Amino acid sequence: MPRAILNSYQIEGSFTFFFYYKIKKTLSLEDLIVYNGDIVMKRGKKMKKKKLLALSSIMMIGIGMASCVGEQETMATSQIPSTTTTTTPTTVAPTTKVPTTTAIPSTSQDPFAGKSEGYKKVYNMTDKQKETLSAGGYVDGDMNDYNKYIGTEAYKEVTNATELLEALKAARLDYSAKIDEITVDAGYVVRNNVRKNETNWQRAITKGLYLKNSDGTFTKIPDDTPFSDPNYTATMVYYEDSPYSQCKFSQTLNQDSTVHVIEVKNDINLGYLKLDDAAKNTGLVKNFIKDNVASTVTMSTMAKENGISQIAIERTNDLLIYSKNGAKLTHAGFKINYCDNITIRNIKMDEMWQWEDTSNKYTAKMGDYDTFGWAYFKIGFSDNIWIDHCKFGKSYDGQIDIANSFYESAGTYSSAPYKADGSSDVHISWCSFESGSNEKDGYIYKMMQDAETDYQTNNGKNYLYYKALRDGGFSFDQILNGIATPQKKGFLLGDSGTEYYYNLNLNVSIANCYFKDIEDRVPKLRGGNVYMYNCVVDTLNYDTYRSAMKEGAKNAVSAINSSWKAAFVSQGMVVGNGGSIMAQGTVFRGIQTLVKNNDSDISNNSKYEGATNDGGYHLIDFIYQQNKDSQVITDEASVTIDCSGGTTNIQNFKWNTEDGKAPFEPIVYAASEIEEILSSDLGAGTLDGLDEMWLYSDFTIIK
Repeated sequence: MPRAILNSYQIEGSFTFFFYYKIKKTLSLEDLIVYNGDIVMKRGKKMKKKKLLALSSIMMIGIGMASCVGEQETMATSQIPSTTTTTTPTTVAPTTKVPTTTAIPSTSQDPFAGKSEGYKKVYNMTDKQKETLSAGGYVDGDMNDYNKYIGTEAYKEVTNATELLEALKAARLDYSAKIDEITVDAGYVVRNNVRKNETNWQRAITKGLYLKNSDGTFTKIPDDTPFSDPNYTATMVYYEDSPYSQCKFSQTLNQDSTVHVIEVKNDINLGYLKLDDAAKNTGLVKNFIKDNVASTVTMSTMAKENGISQIAIERTNDLLIYSKNGAKLTHAGFKINYCDNITIRNIKMDEMWQWEDTSNKYTAKMGDYDTFGWAYFKIGFSDNIWIDHCKFGKSYDGQIDIANSFYESAGTYSSAPYKADGSSDVHISWCSFESGSNEKDGYIYKMMQDAETDYQTNNGKNYLYYKALRDGGFSFDQILNGIATPQKKGFLLGDSGTEYYYNLNLNVSIANCYFKDIEDRVPKLRGGNVYMYNCVVDTLNYDTYRSAMKEGAKNAVSAINSSWKAAFVSQGMVVGNGGSIMAQGTVFRGIQTLVKNNDSDISNNSKYEGATNDGGYHLIDFIYQQNKDSQVITDEASVTIDCSGGTTNIQNFKWNTEDGKAPFEPIVYAASEIEEILSSDLGAGTLDGLDEMWLYSDFTIIK
């Protein structure tokens, strides 16, 4: 539950200001600094910039470091029980929140006078329904309401790809940054791959590269040291100074954002090959198909006609992208970087998949689906991200990835508006994550029909993987439903190339979501916390095909090339590298391994003190059924854990918070009720009839 802190600060220039600061946990005053007029956190502490509600007249504040002159006064709040207890109520009453906006006034004679049907629908909901449809979880109380932009230039309706990309560009903040001062007396981080090639070496040297001495001190490698210098080898551990804790930046806002709401009016094909020059010239889109590997993969007719795009939402603050009618965006994923307060609501995303096959039997790792890194959302170095009532079809790799990629750099931390220590709060609510459709007029069916036609008329010369399966005795129907339609991966928290420290503060809540035939990563954690509640994970259909096909398919494709895979993975929560997950009020069906740790190495070989590849989990009021004939398990002690990597167990579970307690109190339904709730008119996926109510983040204000 949020707590309120009342602080006073003395700024250089000898004047004082007061503010009400709504945060998720108590912080001591010495944790805070003023950075170019913004309240931020010192390295290793979590605190996010919020809207300040003035308690006295606003006075001019000079830019400079702040020293605290007041005492912290924490208002009393109720505390949630420690997670060490095993007794948890199935339903938690709605928490009392400080309203983020003024309540909508009603007419005493007619509360619906001048109101839309969407308003009426929300008005007639129960308090509990209003609460669960509001922004909750890790972003509770932090998200904006956008109704104030109706009728202004900040509200854009888009009907095609060019209009969408131009609106995204107008939503960006244009900042320039300059490093004023660098010190190197502390705060080193490991820098990997510097000896991989000359380009990596020169980049690392430019940033400032060090070797650690036996006495614990560091010696800087001279800037003019060439890659060919034999004194430096790939086996050495290299370090660079940490810009966030060691650099002071001055930032200049060159251009403010002019768009804060984007309403998608209709379905839009965002495939790279369908974009016009104006869309490409926005600088926000790139071709998501790697030309160097596309030449070795048999690209489908769909990919050749549409292409795949990755679209950047970067350096953006306070933006809502939504559709009133659940419009579909196809052939594209979004990369959200250096952002704060981004909301995506009532959008469908689909058709970002490609059957992985080749005409060259020496091509490596067919069937592994690592050739392309497509995902609908890749979120990094961003805070307060809310994805709500969206529907996701099958994607090539994962559906949503969240990671502060690679290592700390001056470029990252000078990128406004997000500046932090890797803390990222993401809330995913009422979404439907689905496998691919097997309908005969659908995207995947047509793609697989191309492979079948090639097999029948050309002896499968362009689709050797598919040919191996057909020659191995598998039918078109089995390949379609057992391999092509199930979704390979769900969520990833923490990239393997990310410095260990920056994975620890990833915080994701997944609420009221439905997952259909997801093979793996629901979710996978390399660090961070996930709180998953009121969800259904159903892979029973996939499990039926998996059981019949697993061994035969594996033997068939490996006979062509030993590196080709037909893994038929069936895993749920994969937890390692210091990560912890709690699943509550959730149903799991058809998953062979519910909890697993397959990370044998610490991410990025970090030398961070206390780094581990272990993980923790906690299951409360859950239902688990391995397959349709298995007994139902409701006791977490009876769940079998697969730890082929580090150790993941109940004892390792922890919240990465200052007090070690849960960061918020969710509204939790009983696991026995959740399947019916998710199929109701509140349900997971896109909804019709709410209209402009998607502009509100807090429905509890509507009384």
